Amino acid sequence: MDGIEEAFAKIRAQWLELPEFTVPGFGGLAEREENIRAAFQRDIPSLKSVEAHGGVCSVVAYGPSLNQSFPKLIEEVQAGNTVITVSGAHDFVISRGLIPDYHAEMDIRERKVEFVRNSHPDVHYLIASVCHPAFWDVLGGRKVTMWHLGDLAGMDAIVRELDPGAIMHPSAQCIGLNALILMHTLGFRTFMMHGFDCSYGEQGTHAGEHNGSFSEEGRMVVKCGDREFQTRPEWVKYAQNFMNDMVPRMPGCRFGVHGDGLMQHMLKEGLKEAEHGSAAA
Repeated sequence: MDGIEEAFAKIRAQWLELPEFTVPGFGGLAEREENIRAAFQRDIPSLKSVEAHGGVCSVVAYGPSLNQSFPKLIEEVQAGNTVITVSGAHDFVISRGLIPDYHAEMDIRERKVEFVRNSHPDVHYLIASVCHPAFWDVLGGRKVTMWHLGDLAGMDAIVRELDPGAIMHPSAQCIGLNALILMHTLGFRTFMMHGFDCSYGEQGTHAGEHNGSFSEEGRMVVKCGDREFQTRPEWVKYAQNFMNDMVPRMPGCRFGVHGDGLMQHMLKEGLKEAEHGSAAA
């Protein structure tokens, strides 16, 4: 990892003109506590850590570039990679004949349950305890493990009151990045990343249909290296979170990226600066 931090600092410096922006949360502590206590009333095991191993994990987000990188994902599966999807990537890959090993969710809003409405018996679902109770109903009979998100002050105490030995996972503010953290807990140290665009593509905001909506008011242009990208403040924040927080938090990990969006370009520019990408997977 020699030189990586210095290289990333150069890339981060390009965002100095961006106003400070805090990604809005959904629901306060009281609503989250209600969901957490409801989750612990179910007979659902909590996620346990696994020793580091040599497995490779393909983490599949739902950015527009997934349409282009899907053939590479198939190759990775054939090579033995473990696959975890998030958001609409679940239905996207299953509809194309690929059954992921895992799927993860962390949003407390009830409408997010639509992402697992078409659940599959061979998928292991990793659902945050803060998620709406409807998740547990929809996933009844499926293989489900609960994990715990520590993104608000007071949540640690609530979870540990119910499960003193629980692992609290830090928030990366979006489920795609938190899926990396979850698979790190499960022992993976090498990751291939699909659909982590953090920018608009020819298909729009996602690889296919999405049950959210995005106003044009938040659309903006940012520059990374010699490229300009159409994006949104919260998406830039996600990309910054990966560069600023996740890479330093996961020392010794290796990341490979597919796609040509903002986040992929940030990572590629950083690795290019750092000894010609020697830390890339």
